[in-house]
Amino acid sequence: MALSRLLFMAARIVASNPRLRKEVQKAAEASYTKAKPYINKANENIKEAADEAAKKSPPNENIYKFMGTFVGSIKKKIDPKQ
Repeated sequence: MALSRLLFMAARIVASNPRLRKEVQKAAEASYTKAKPYINKANENIKEAADEAAKKSPPNENIYKFMGTFVGSIKKKIDPKQ
């Protein structure tokens, strides 16, 4: 509870200070630039896992089997040793 209040107060200070807002924007842009390739790779992995699961068990036939296959495919992509 106290942490959320502190974060809210910090966000208010950032929003009211134009110079600080620019610094936060620069930091956010740098973070996004670094994270973008990982986000794109994760999107590709999820799409591939969904396609594999749909081939094995189409979702319109048995959604539970599809979801199980989908989760299994994601786990294989995260940890190929399994």
